[in-house]
Amino acid sequence: MKKPPNKTETPSTADVHTLAGIFGLTPRSIQNLEKQGIAVRVGHGRYDLHLSVKRYIAHLEAEVASGNAEFEVQRTRVYKARADILEAQSEALRGELHDGACIAEVMGEGLANLRAKLLAIPTTAAPRVADETDPNKCAAIIETLLHAAMLECSKYNGREIVNRYLKRQGKLASDTAKDEVEDMEAT
Repeated sequence: MKKPPNKTETPSTADVHTLAGIFGLTPRSIQNLEKQGIAVRVGHGRYDLHLSVKRYIAHLEAEVASGNAEFEVQRTRVYKARADILEAQSEALRGELHDGACIAEVMGEGLANLRAKLLAIPTTAAPRVADETDPNKCAAIIETLLHAAMLECSKYNGREIVNRYLKRQGKLASDTAKDEVEDMEAT
């Protein structure tokens, strides 16, 4: 009879996507590590998890110890990406940069509001123009209602876009900047 697997044991093999997720790499990078003898393939698309992790750690330690230029390039890239994120968040906070999704959301609401205002004009205008016999007065009443609807909808609120962006980020940009700086100092 086959022994049931122990729930506390970790799997001894992993597929390329799982290994890539653990290492923070792409599946193609795992294949390159396999060619270098770092990732140990044990079957079709399966890798020895423990040995591959052990060899990958040794590989990273050797990279750091040798002062490998590629490691420094990658680290510089990470710092630059973090700085770019902080700069974009700062620009968004100042209202100089807007998130496309937030703009679309605010614009969609503005257009929906305009549509509602325009569709309400016949109902509002009908009683006012019903007794009018002068077509110019009827036109003036309708034109006034149209201008009022468009004026109300034309009030652009850039701060609303910034607020939505910050809300989507889940915290204030200053908190994010503090977290990013702490992360950078830790690495």
